[in-house]
Amino acid sequence: MRATLAALALGAVALSASGVQADMITLRDITTPIVPTSNPTGDRDFDGNGPRMTVGVELSIERGGRAIFAHVSFSARELGGDGSFTQVGPVPVLVWRWEDDSCLRLVEAINSQTFSVLSHDSGPGCGFGCARIGAQEDGGALVTIVPQDPGPVVDVTLLGDTNGDDISTDDNAHGDTSIRAIRFRQIDVTFGPSLTCG
Repeated sequence: MRATLAALALGAVALSASGVQADMITLRDITTPIVPTSNPTGDRDFDGNGPRMTVGVELSIERGGRAIFAHVSFSARELGGDGSFTQVGPVPVLVWRWEDDSCLRLVEAINSQTFSVLSHDSGPGCGFGCARIGAQEDGGALVTIVPQDPGPVVDVTLLGDTNGDDISTDDNAHGDTSIRAIRFRQIDVTFGPSLTCG
């Protein structure tokens, strides 16, 4: 029996008598920034008052079982000041899809926890000449946070308060409060039976 590239990528597969398979799959990390631009309250500057950033990520099976999407929600609220606030989402991001056209297997269920949540209070942006260790941008620290309820997410990289306006007016993440990356752990899924895989 010829092993397909997709089967090799999935690793060892448990097969029941009914043809249903359970396996661990690897999700793609999100590396495209997610930048909120809404500004329903306050101005666009957190001015050293946080913000408190909240991230939620929920996985869902889509495209008839051929794909898994992460739906990302992000908000940032000033702690004091004039109550500046921004939010975006849920933003759907494709994090897995079946890639072998000659052999089709559909995901029937995600057996691992499907959601992750984190909340983090940003430190203040730092002006010219400020000594700060670690990655930064426009005086703001790029921080990598492990979710309090990790689920499928390993960690999230965020930019909070900076040395100027923080809530963006466009999709350019540079110098603006945003999610910069989300890293995922492997998840356990159940595949339905397939007549096309040999």
